Amino acid sequence: MQVLVHLIEKYGKNIWKPLEKYKFYTKYISKIQKKRTILFFFPLISESFLIFYVIFFKLKISALPIFLFISIFYMIIISFFSKFAPLIHDLCQKFIYIVAFPSLVFLTKTNSMQIYKQNFIISISTYILVFLHSNFSGLFFSFDIIYYIFSILPSDLYFLALLHFSILSLMNNIAFPSLNREEISLVSHALTGLLRNFIYFQTNLPCELFLILAFFGPIVAIWPAIPFLKEYVRITRISCYRRTRTMETKRIRYAIFSYFSIGISIFTMLQFGVKSYLTEHKNLIFWFINYVMHEKGSEIRQKILLWWMNCLIFTMLFIKIFLYAQKSKRQINNENERISSSKLNKRRKLFHGLVIIMFLPTLYLDPLFSNISFSITFALFCICEVIRILALPPYGIFLHSFLSQFTDERDNKGNIIVSYLYLLIGCACPLWLDFIGITLDEQNQYQLKLKAISGILCLGFGDSAASIIGKKFGRLHWPNSKKTVEGTFAFVLAVFFGGALVKYMCWVNDVIIQLS
Repeated sequence: MQVLVHLIEKYGKNIWKPLEKYKFYTKYISKIQKKRTILFFFPLISESFLIFYVIFFKLKISALPIFLFISIFYMIIISFFSKFAPLIHDLCQKFIYIVAFPSLVFLTKTNSMQIYKQNFIISISTYILVFLHSNFSGLFFSFDIIYYIFSILPSDLYFLALLHFSILSLMNNIAFPSLNREEISLVSHALTGLLRNFIYFQTNLPCELFLILAFFGPIVAIWPAIPFLKEYVRITRISCYRRTRTMETKRIRYAIFSYFSIGISIFTMLQFGVKSYLTEHKNLIFWFINYVMHEKGSEIRQKILLWWMNCLIFTMLFIKIFLYAQKSKRQINNENERISSSKLNKRRKLFHGLVIIMFLPTLYLDPLFSNISFSITFALFCICEVIRILALPPYGIFLHSFLSQFTDERDNKGNIIVSYLYLLIGCACPLWLDFIGITLDEQNQYQLKLKAISGILCLGFGDSAASIIGKKFGRLHWPNSKKTVEGTFAFVLAVFFGGALVKYMCWVNDVIIQLS
């Protein structure tokens, strides 16, 4: 007990020193008096959670139930004050995305208490940082604040916390405001776990190597091309009427240099960065080609690829014939035309239907190949998004005009069109998570489970039904939400129907839904 009191006295004083340095009490006193009196003490409460957490783990007692109980009790206290009602939703959202979901995922996927301990501490430290940014944004990037928050961590976790904060800052600069703070912290947590496994355990599993390359590969590949991209953007911003022929030549030249630099970076990364991790010491691309063309089960993989390509070709032809043909009849030349909500919703749900047709009949044939294909596709999507944002020739303008036909208000928050990225991640994430922690032999004998395709069921069946039924027949709205009760029931029924269909067609190998 004396040790606990000493820790609280020591670190409790340190955490508030930088706040005094920035004249916290004089600058924010009005805000605190009005509506944030209780929330003001939350960083101190979170710090106490960290101290209790370390002590409980030394006693081999799980800190997650204790943290859940204290947090729920804390929210109940706040709920007695009606003026804090808008803040409760924000607090619960941050808690679910930043603390509860990552901790429960790692608690489910690992038997190692050390790994769970590290990820739980990352969640808590991120929760503190996001809370400080939301309420006292002027202090978020203060080195003193970050130092004192991380100083209460055990020494063996200090590097991991700093690594996570570096990734969090990088993602914040890249993705905000296209992604909100909670989504950025969730993605950063996942990336930290991937990079940690790559550094400490040096995995040689192809699916994990492709997954790491899917998220970090585009960043590493584009990094050397930034000087060329900056010059390209600088010239592109000049009006075409003021742009000379020499400037246009330089602009094309910088675009070519950018492509060349990205290609060299990808080749170097695959040849020297990842090659040694494979058992055959092959280039990852050559390994994948051999895996598709020559290894056992290659005929099935080739048929899966052929099916996916046919689905994409027919979808593009459908869009070309119906979507653009209707535009030509109306003689609409303005790219920024306003599309009605119902038509936009139908266009977007076309890709949700494509997800069902492409993946449900094929994933069970070779789940490992599907896992790797999802990773490669995500990396290509990220590079295409960079090309679209910068309008790099020859496909940048085409990608922008094509994808703009399917954007909603969420895609217009920032520069990134997140809809198709989220659609792919939503379909692939359950399968990615289900492959974590299993050996290569287990991966080769892996049997697809219903939980591994839950993302496809929710996005393909559930989200489409909820959107269509909710917009057309929805009358009852949930409190403080645009979502309707009718849409929610449609989501549940559609997902259950999708699960029953998958089980009836024998597209999975586990028994979750019993059909009579």
